[in-house]
Order: sequence, then structure tokens, then C-alpha cells
Amino acid sequence: MWRRFLLAGVIVLAVAGSGLAAGNRVLVVGVLSDSHCGAKHATASEDAAKCVIACASGGADYVVVSEGKIYKFEKKNAFYKHFAGKNVEVVGNLTGDTFAMMDLGVAELTGEPPKNLQLFEGTLKSSGGKYTLESAGKVYSIDAGTAADKGESLPSMVGQAVEVVGSAEGDTIHLHDAQTR
Repeated sequence: MWRRFLLAGVIVLAVAGSGLAAGNRVLVVGVLSDSHCGAKHATASEDAAKCVIACASGGADYVVVSEGKIYKFEKKNAFYKHFAGKNVEVVGNLTGDTFAMMDLGVAELTGEPPKNLQLFEGTLKSSGGKYTLESAGKVYSIDAGTAADKGESLPSMVGQAVEVVGSAEGDTIHLHDAQTR
């Protein structure tokens, strides 16, 4: 399971052009707003959703507001309407304040967004029922008990390149979610 969705099975993988997008692959947790209202919708709500949809219908672009900063998307996409005014996680290549459309994932979060989430990329390993992630020359233990699915999806990812979202504490990642790359 990639993330918890109210819209079941919705993952965006939008491809624009060929080649790899420049920038850094990052995770941003925030609220999907619009370029007209911006940080006015820094808190998810039904009223924010209505306003964001109305502004986007009037020509505003969708943006993500996170910790007072506004992140744009490279291209306007009506798909983002599904996430208007909601807490989201966005994983993708970021150049400056703009997400490239290449290999971009947007997922709705239920409830309040978790704090201190980071994106880790590496290879998932398993030994004796315990999971580790080898990432950039470092080995992290995976605490799967903190994940929404309690780590039930991890066995199918062993030995593969994965993206792990979680909070780090020393050499342990408290898992929020994971997916294969």
C-alpha cells in the first residue's frame, strides 16, 4: 500500500517529455491549495476544498502549502482537484519550489499529517522476520509497527529498490509507508 487514500487506488504517475527530471527527489507533507489563495489554506478543511476548486476553475494553479512555503507543479493537472483542501504527501523531483511531472506521486492523508517524515531510498532486506533498509551506504532497522498496514506490505518488497517514508531515530526508521521504485 503506497498511502492511505479516501479515493481508493489513486496514484499519480504523470510523465511529461523524456529523460530524467532535474532536481532532488523529496517528500513534502502539506495541504493542496491554489496559487490565488496560497497559504490561506494551510489547514485542511471542507471550506478550503470548495475554495481551492473554485479558484482552480477560475484559472489558478494547484499548489502545496507546507510549513509556510508554497510548492508549485510543473504543469496544471485537473487530477489534483481530488485532493483540493486536503492533507497530502507529495513525492517527486523538486527543482527550487517546483515539482516536475516526471514520476510524481500525490496521496491524501487521513487525519493530521505525521511530523518529521523523511524519504529514504534503498534496498529492503529481511532476516529473521526483521526488516532493514540499505540506503546510501547506511543500514537502517525498520520499525513497521508504526505503519498504517503494520508492515504487511513489506514481504513482497524484499530485495527490491524501495522508497520508504518514515521518521528516523538514530539507525531506526519508524515506517509510515513504503513502495517499490
